Amino acid sequence: MIVHVRKIGVYVEGVNQKLSLAQERLQLDYDKLKQDDQEKTQKLQELTLMSDRREQARQDLKGLEETVAKELQTLHNLRKLFVQDLQSRVKKSAVGDESEDNGGSLAQKQKISFLENNLDQLTKVHKQLVRDNADLRCELPKLEKRLRATMERVKALEQALKEAKESAMRDRKRYQHEVDRIKEAVRQKNLARRGNMAHIAKPIRAGQPHSGSGNPGIRPTSINSGDPTAIKGGRKPISPIKNSNES
Repeated sequence: MIVHVRKIGVYVEGVNQKLSLAQERLQLDYDKLKQDDQEKTQKLQELTLMSDRREQARQDLKGLEETVAKELQTLHNLRKLFVQDLQSRVKKSAVGDESEDNGGSLAQKQKISFLENNLDQLTKVHKQLVRDNADLRCELPKLEKRLRATMERVKALEQALKEAKESAMRDRKRYQHEVDRIKEAVRQKNLARRGNMAHIAKPIRAGQPHSGSGNPGIRPTSINSGDPTAIKGGRKPISPIKNSNES
């Protein structure tokens, strides 16, 4: 019967150990999955932020392209009008009409020159934005790598700080426990010393009466030096024996 109970105890202990190991393994897997989820969430946030920046740059570039397209269309229309005007002026033969048309042609040339200058500036800005966008795309992997390294460094520092705080707290508790233990030992020692001093009687010197503080209920008997019949020790004096002749 005892052997059977021992076998059951050993079996139960083994099952408990297996369950403990399985629980620890599941806890480790859970912690790892939780950490992976946090890292993926953080990475997703970073990618979302970068995507938003790219979308903003794309919108800005799109607006600039639309502006350039409008300017080009305006310039094309002005050139078309200018060609039509030149063709109409060629057909005219009157000198007065030609002089008037010269003023209109000069105004159109100035407007076309102004638009061409604006178009050149917009084209330069567009090219610069395209180059900047390409540079940002090249720098983006480096920045992502640097950001990941920084985040890992921050995590390591936070973990080290947490461990340092826990260690300091443990040392403080240990120190406080040691101080309390020393105080208690000193207190017990003082109590024991006071108890021992209370049991020690005060010594009495020869020829001195007992101190009243020792036993206030007992007073010393006074000795009359003039009475020869008085006996030391506080006894009652003895009457003298009468002689038979005196009787």
